[in-house]
Amino acid sequence: MGEFGALLFGEKSFIKSDYARHLSQAVLSIAFIEPTIFVGRRTHLILPRDRVLAVRFIGGRKHRIKRLARILNVKEQEADSKLDKIDKEQRDFFKEVYGKKEASPYEFDLVSNFDYISKPQ
Repeated sequence: MGEFGALLFGEKSFIKSDYARHLSQAVLSIAFIEPTIFVGRRTHLILPRDRVLAVRFIGGRKHRIKRLARILNVKEQEADSKLDKIDKEQRDFFKEVYGKKEASPYEFDLVSNFDYISKPQ
C-alpha cells in the first residue's frame, strides 16, 4: 500500500513488482538476441543457469569507501554514509524482488576480491 500511495502522489513512477517484471522481460529479450554482459541486479538469477557465467566482484569496506570517494569526488566520511545507503537499497531490492536475504557464493562461478587486485583494468 505504501508503494501504491507513493505512486499516486508522484513520489515513484512504478511499483517494484512492475519493475521486476519489466527487468526480467528486458534481460531475457536482450540475452537471447546475442551474447551480452549484464552488470548488477542479479540478472544471473533471471537467465537459464546453463547460459550464464556468473561473476561477483567483492571488496572490503575500507577499499569500497576509498573507491567510492574517488569516483564521487567526495570525502571518505561522506562516501561511508553513501555506501551504507547503497548497500541497504541493494539488500532491500534483492529481498523484495528475489526473496533473498544475501547472495550465496554458490550462485557464482567466479568470485574476485578486489582488495588484492591493485589495478583491475
